[in-house]
Amino acid sequence: MSIAAKGAASGNEASRRDTSGLSLSRILDTVTITKPAEVRAAAEALRDVALDLGELVVAACDNIASMKPVMDDEGNIIAEDVWEHNDSGRWWEAENLALASPLTHGCRYESEPFWVSADGFHTRAPNDYLDRIDLKDFRDRALCVAAIVVPVHLPFGQIGAASFGCRDRERTDLSREFELY
Repeated sequence: MSIAAKGAASGNEASRRDTSGLSLSRILDTVTITKPAEVRAAAEALRDVALDLGELVVAACDNIASMKPVMDDEGNIIAEDVWEHNDSGRWWEAENLALASPLTHGCRYESEPFWVSADGFHTRAPNDYLDRIDLKDFRDRALCVAAIVVPVHLPFGQIGAASFGCRDRERTDLSREFELY
């Protein structure tokens, strides 16, 4: 199913809000979660902001080592109900994603946002560890052609991550969006 068809089928397009005129402070307010009941609204806001800023789609998890996907307070899987997924399928069900994906490997070695494609990792500051990560079969292992990744290092060694891939599944250069945001 195409991304547009998936969005229409899940109601994502119909429920989209235009966030292009919001200030950074307001955007941060809309994606901030202080209690479980706010997860779905924050996920929808993150989806809308990503689409408005650069036709980007969201994939996020609160623990890259866990098979448990992000859920709302009613137990619904956010990736399935809110965020678009494309020809990579149901990425949150990929059993070895945490061990195989260059995106999650990058999150273990980098604490700042980066963007990555089969051509390499791109960061604001050099990181020799990222240069050592195998990018062979990138699309199959990362389940995308390119992504901006925001690692979130949490207490007790937990790592969360939000990645933003392009709706255009052939576009491998996200340097413009990375520099802008």
